[in-house]
Amino acid sequence: MTPTREFILEKFTALITRGQEVLSNCETSLTGEPTPRSEDYFSFRTQALSLVRRSCGEHSDHYRELQRLATDTQSANSSSFLPHCLGVVQAAKDDFEFGLLFDLRLQISADCLEGILQQAERRLQNGHPEAAALLAGAGLEEMLKRLLASYPEATHDSPPTDLAALNVSLAKADAYNRHVEARVTALVETTQRVTSERSEVPSGDEVREMIDSVRKFAADHLR
Repeated sequence: MTPTREFILEKFTALITRGQEVLSNCETSLTGEPTPRSEDYFSFRTQALSLVRRSCGEHSDHYRELQRLATDTQSANSSSFLPHCLGVVQAAKDDFEFGLLFDLRLQISADCLEGILQQAERRLQNGHPEAAALLAGAGLEEMLKRLLASYPEATHDSPPTDLAALNVSLAKADAYNRHVEARVTALVETTQRVTSERSEVPSGDEVREMIDSVRKFAADHLR
């Protein structure tokens, strides 16, 4: 398990433990429902929304249910819904731990990337390898930015500002191994050769390989 996954699971465990402690120490109503303090309910729900959004995505069923609880007239200000929130967080943790989550943002990104790569292929077929390489490089940059959004701890200091820095940040966050990092570095260098007056522009074969490599990277990591 990567340090990132361990970090997120630890956050889930700590939050679930906190919710259980609040419920075990709170009073109950005449009907037997738990009635934790409102501030405990709001605090737990806010932390749950943040954690689930960052780990599962804004389009996940877990996040949407927490949002519903936070905005619905019946549940927004009723602390008796804390057990429901806790159940949603537990379900999110289980799905995250067993790899059952599917972040729609990454799929959207993958679809956009494929459109960019198809444009690059057309430029290459029409005899414009430099333009094709720039398009593939732009697609690579967008993909790395999207991927980095799934590793919030990688941007604690400051967000990376270029392709090379994105690659380093993702490797440090264990988004991929050193072999993949080296391959991405090669793709970055191919892109930079197009804009450098001192370097020989990449050949058509090199750009074809670049496009294929970016597509393979997306298949391996944007899913």
